[in-house]
Amino acid sequence: MRGIPFTVFEREIVFLTLKNYPRIGEILSWQYNISSINKRVFSEHGFFTEFIVPVSAMRLNEKSELILNGPMIRINDIKQKARFTIRVRNGALYLFEGQITDDIWPHVIEKYSV
Repeated sequence: MRGIPFTVFEREIVFLTLKNYPRIGEILSWQYNISSINKRVFSEHGFFTEFIVPVSAMRLNEKSELILNGPMIRINDIKQKARFTIRVRNGALYLFEGQITDDIWPHVIEKYSV
C-alpha cells in the first residue's frame, strides 16, 4: 500500500495547527509556503522537519521562541493519538514535529483523523 504522501499529510497538519492561532497564523502560513526544508528526520516515535525561511520574508514581532500546539491526530489504527507542535524562532517558522510516545511511528500513513 502506497499511503498518503508525507508532504501532503504534513501540510494539512501544519495548516490545521496555524488555523488555531489567527493572530500569527497568516504570516506563518505564508512563511511555510515559501520555506524550504533544511532537514527532516524520522525516529522510532516520530519525526521533525526543520525549515529555512528566506531572509526577505515577513517575520513575527516576537523574538522569543514560540511553541504552538497542534491537534491530536489518530494515524492508521494506532490507539494513541499523535501530538504535533510548531516551533517559531526569531519570528520565523523553524520546526514542525510529531510524536507518538507509547507506540511506533508508522512507516506509511494510510489514513488519519482529528
